[in-house]
Amino acid sequence: MSSPLVFPRTDARIVADDGDALTFCSTCAFSQACLSEGMDKGALADLHVLVEHVGPLRAGEHVFREGDSFSAIAAVRAGTVKTYQTDRNGHEQVLGFHLPGEVIGLNAIHGDRYPCNAVALDTVMLCRFSFPRIALLATRLPNLQQHLFKLMSRDIGVASLFARDNSAD
Repeated sequence: MSSPLVFPRTDARIVADDGDALTFCSTCAFSQACLSEGMDKGALADLHVLVEHVGPLRAGEHVFREGDSFSAIAAVRAGTVKTYQTDRNGHEQVLGFHLPGEVIGLNAIHGDRYPCNAVALDTVMLCRFSFPRIALLATRLPNLQQHLFKLMSRDIGVASLFARDNSAD
């Protein structure tokens, strides 16, 4: 079992190729909260300093593993990430596929540990956000806080669909 590549950060492959400090890539999961909501340049700069661009991760490399300590969430910038768990018999249960603009790691907030694995299916680039720092910034920026709540709500909704028992009983 290899160590996680991104959470906690042990990989030095960080790439920042999205322009200057006031420009985000078009696939950022937070771009809607920032740009379309009219966030001023100061607030945008505050958010940009929280971002670490990580990658490329190659197919088969793990972003995080079940049980790893939680410290950050990440937005997929490029590629596809699969989240999964392994049952007692070693069978893999796929939880989801995450495409550019989607966030991974939100399900780790409650237990301070990642409850599943996340693996790159192809070449993956991520925007990594320190959760303690983005949560603090969200208390000052209502649009960011609202967007973070929307992302968490969507994650809860998807999880509840998988948790349903659709049997006749």
